[in-house]
Amino acid sequence: MKTNLKYSTSSLLIALALIATPLLVWGERAMGSQWTQRLILPFLVEEPNRHTLIVTEGRVLPLRIEENATLSADHGPYIINSQTVVGKKATLTIEPGTTLLAQEFATLIIDGELIINGTNEKPVLFSTNEAHPDNQVWGGIIFSHESQGQVTETRIDHAAPGLSCLANSNVNASHLRIKSKSVGIYTESQTCKITKSYIQSPKHGVITNGTYFDSTANRIAAGKQDKLEIAKPN
Repeated sequence: MKTNLKYSTSSLLIALALIATPLLVWGERAMGSQWTQRLILPFLVEEPNRHTLIVTEGRVLPLRIEENATLSADHGPYIINSQTVVGKKATLTIEPGTTLLAQEFATLIIDGELIINGTNEKPVLFSTNEAHPDNQVWGGIIFSHESQGQVTETRIDHAAPGLSCLANSNVNASHLRIKSKSVGIYTESQTCKITKSYIQSPKHGVITNGTYFDSTANRIAAGKQDKLEIAKPN
């Protein structure tokens, strides 16, 4: 009997809802022009598809790079359309003037080694491949634990963070130009050294987690804090 009562109660509630809905709509209409907007049964408006790619015919990077590879300006632009991982035994070399464009939330993760040989005349560019501002944020370059990096004369736009150094990553970067949507650089590695770089962000320029970052060796323009320390270095 308890089971039947349960289902009877549920059925009754559904029936009351079905009966009440047209009565409420009728009541709203009967009130005439006193209401300037609908209070009952609001219309659901679908979110428009804002994904509009800037480049559609570039070379798409694979999900994993397990052998040494070189990216050059002549064969670009390159597209990072999700998450590209450089394996522990691989070195990815990026030559001067190369352009890499990232889709929303895409990320370049370095488990092995990344070498970027940009020059003042031909910097390497990482930027968004999304035309709409709401879709332009991507995950930037992440150096994972014990990875290696040599980076110079590189621009990183629209990423958050632009560059991340996880614990025990060994990165030497100079002459970076990072324009981030929220965080320019995140680092928790004592051996992540960034110098002579310009970091711009509406929120935090650099976030450090238990490590030291030499702010005097760089120019930072942040809306909230140039440097935010999550934990003090040992």
